[in-house]
Amino acid sequence: MYKQYFEKLLESGHVYRFFCSNEGLEKMKEIGELKKLPPVYSGKWATATDEVQEKLAKGTPYTYRFCVPKEGSLKINDLI
Repeated sequence: MYKQYFEKLLESGHVYRFFCSNEGLEKMKEIGELKKLPPVYSGKWATATDEVQEKLAKGTPYTYRFCVPKEGSLKINDLI
C-alpha cells in the first residue's frame, strides 16, 4: 500500500534504502558507547550507489530512512 509513496520519496531524494541489520546497528551503538559518544549512524547507505544495486540484486531486505540535513533541523508534518 505504501510502496508507491516510498518510491516517490526515493525518487525525490527525501529517503534512501537502508540495509543495516539490527546486529550492525547494535555494533555501531557499542562502539559509540566505548568511545563515550551517543549512538550515531555512520550514514553509509545515505550515499551508497553501486553497493545498493548489489544488495537489491541479491534480494537483501531493507527499509527506508529519511535523509536529514547535516546542519539545521528537519521538520516533518505527519498527517497520519
